[in-house]
Amino acid sequence: MAPRDAAVRRAAQVLIGLSVITQLIYPIEYAKLVNVGWYTFPMTLLLALRNVLLVWLAYLACAQVLRLTRTAALPEREPTSE
Repeated sequence: MAPRDAAVRRAAQVLIGLSVITQLIYPIEYAKLVNVGWYTFPMTLLLALRNVLLVWLAYLACAQVLRLTRTAALPEREPTSE
């Protein structure tokens, strides 16, 4: 059952992609990351891309929480008659 909110769905897709990238980097290709060779640079770029996407995902989550808490916390103002 998929969530109805598009922001949650997008964040879940990004998180799944990040999980795949993490599995490629650490258990599978970790030796290519730490040993110097022609593949060190692409692996480092992949790791940097993963980190940027993690920061972006954290930003999306914080922005969504702020958006939801601001609208829920705003008090309703009663009209004043002067």
